[in-house]
Amino acid sequence: MLSRVSHRGYKSDMGFVRGNGFAMGCARLPIVDASHGAQPIESENRRFTVVLNGEIYNYRQLRECYLADVQFTTNSDTEVLANLLEKCGVEQSLSLLEGMFAFIAFDHETNKYFMARDLIGIKPLYYAECSQGIVIASELKAFDSDAETVIELLPGHFFDSVKGMVPWQPTRHDNSDTLRQLISESVREQVQTKLPVAVLLSGGIDSSVICYEANQYHSDVTAFAIGKPDCNDMIAAKRLCRDMGFKFEPIIIGENEPLQAITDTVHSIESFEPNHIRAGALSYLISKHIASRGYRISLCGEGADELFAGYPDFVSLLQRTNNDYQALEKVLKTFVDGLYLTQLKRVDRTGMRFALEVRPPFLCTQIIQRAGAIPAREKITIENGAYITKKPLREAYRGILPDYIVDRIKSVFSEGAGYDTNGHHGPFWDYTKQLISADEVAELQNCYPQCRLATHEEAYYFKIYSKYFTVEQINPQRLSMSAL
Repeated sequence: MLSRVSHRGYKSDMGFVRGNGFAMGCARLPIVDASHGAQPIESENRRFTVVLNGEIYNYRQLRECYLADVQFTTNSDTEVLANLLEKCGVEQSLSLLEGMFAFIAFDHETNKYFMARDLIGIKPLYYAECSQGIVIASELKAFDSDAETVIELLPGHFFDSVKGMVPWQPTRHDNSDTLRQLISESVREQVQTKLPVAVLLSGGIDSSVICYEANQYHSDVTAFAIGKPDCNDMIAAKRLCRDMGFKFEPIIIGENEPLQAITDTVHSIESFEPNHIRAGALSYLISKHIASRGYRISLCGEGADELFAGYPDFVSLLQRTNNDYQALEKVLKTFVDGLYLTQLKRVDRTGMRFALEVRPPFLCTQIIQRAGAIPAREKITIENGAYITKKPLREAYRGILPDYIVDRIKSVFSEGAGYDTNGHHGPFWDYTKQLISADEVAELQNCYPQCRLATHEEAYYFKIYSKYFTVEQINPQRLSMSAL
């Protein structure tokens, strides 16, 4: 199982232990205490053995506040987590954590295990029953065929061998910090490293905010943009970096490169959703390039569109419903709750395919809570007959970022990169039509009605998907939200 997800870390940093009733391993991406933080790792009294994917950003504060009497052997966040579990228990520990994480812990005192996942589902975790017991992994491709049903642990939940899947509650933050201060602090926490940091920059307000803040707190930040030479994202990103003095590297790709990456993208993302694959092919290529340059950490602007109402679909909803902001509130919650199935899945899989950890600073607990408290009518305002999306975010950075960034209209990733693909047209649509016949589409639709394959493009991606994954085993969840 570990060998099938070894791409998520370094093979030279792969650890494995076997104990009474359990075996546990980790293909670690060495970032925090890179030299000494090998996993699995034990708590001081050896009660817990833990493996962790992701990072606990506030591990230094937790160590100082709760674990001052512990004799640590490393400076890693995983060892802090193992000892925090012993000191505070599972639910209190989870309420204290700030970060993106999925972890598994074995309790040697009770011979029980438990696992947990971060609040919004930035890091993945799956489990299944098989002939040898329960098996747990970060990706679907790790599981054998005798794992009859693979279940995804829900975001903001933990699972133990007694209680099953249980939600955990984050700490409620009632502070007076401005939105900009919260974003700035989130970025600061996520660039506390000596390693160089990459930023995925599209030239939109979201990624530009992250790029700006990263440059305030780290001395070695490089922005990367991907697309055709004259695409809108490339032009905006290049202009911003020139005007603000940020380091910038363009990744220029041709018409066929994303198309040639489709098979690898389907396998990496573990999805056949067209919007996943179109944007995912670009994420795959940019992650591959950044990792080849030696980066282990990259920041991105994911989550801002869902938190602050940035998608064009939200404007369309208001136009169709005579500005029904209650309907918009419900849709926004659905989008935020579904991030783990959509953008976060794409970003994690395409980054970790090349051992690149992509961090979304907008999705820290305090920003999620602050955004959730802002009424929808303040997120999309109507001014002089025009709809202004992401109003709180734009105004938070007006005067800090150039107006051409603050006021730039939202462009979905593939379109901004120069691929007119947000619908039934464009290069992906045309390319896949050549590679699957109408008879093949009809056959797949008849054999797999539960997958609701409506177009030849979906059918082609599914044809690739089914070569790697057992449909009955995974029970793929189709999405109904067009912007995703």
